[in-house]
Amino acid sequence: MTKKGHVCAVCNTNIAKSIFKSQCGVCKRYYHPGCANLTEVEVRVMYEKKLPWTCSKCQPAQQQSRTNYDILRRTSFNQQDDQIPLSLDTALAQHSRASNQFSFSGQNRRQTMYQISENHPMSCGESGQAGTSQRKRNSQYDEPNEDVSSLRSILLDLRGEVRSLKDEVVTMKESLDFINAMYESQKHTTKVLGEMIDDVKKENSKLRADVTFLQNKLHVIDQQQNGKKLMINGPYNRNDSDDEIKLKTFKVLKFVSQDGNEKSFNWYVPEKKNASQYSLCVKERQHQMQQD
Repeated sequence: MTKKGHVCAVCNTNIAKSIFKSQCGVCKRYYHPGCANLTEVEVRVMYEKKLPWTCSKCQPAQQQSRTNYDILRRTSFNQQDDQIPLSLDTALAQHSRASNQFSFSGQNRRQTMYQISENHPMSCGESGQAGTSQRKRNSQYDEPNEDVSSLRSILLDLRGEVRSLKDEVVTMKESLDFINAMYESQKHTTKVLGEMIDDVKKENSKLRADVTFLQNKLHVIDQQQNGKKLMINGPYNRNDSDDEIKLKTFKVLKFVSQDGNEKSFNWYVPEKKNASQYSLCVKERQHQMQQD
């Protein structure tokens, strides 16, 4: 309907290419639908039907009181080059005037025929023919009234459908607004949860580093303590002597110093607290011991 880069004559801003625009047929200027007091449906109908439109500045003074909605509510019948307005009041007024003209013309004809019959008496045959022709004319005069009733019924049905469609559009708009609000709320909640997850990841990484540091430190402390003293707890077997226990333990454990030499230890078993367990203490000797 318009080309790219058109400017609205009211707000002096560029009109987007994706929306419908209205152009005055007189001054050829373009308007936003809102600036021209037109709805999108009216502009769409005007565009599809190719109906002319005139802005308020270019309308004659006697037509300024008429709204653009009444101008756009037009339709065309199957008759060639014959268009009537969609306004119910305008259509009824037009057909009422036509009906009155036909009725007035019919009354004049009936009065004329009555005067002629008084001045010139007709025979029976002539009166019968005159009655038949009169009934035909009366039936022709009644046809406009039937057309008015039919047109009124059609326009009333059309008005009801338009109102129903408008209500559906309003309901759909409210639903879309509600869905949009819910989407924005969920979007904000997702953003907040994402930030919280990032913070938890950072804290988790920091805690892992601290745990690793403490584990390494405890391992070093354990190694330092085990270098001087080892405490071995295990089940007590009454059949094994202390020497056998020391021998089995020495085979399992390999005590090696930092320089790679084997260390010598003194072995002793403290006083047994109960029969279910014992404590075997191993202390490092201060001097090397020959192997037996």
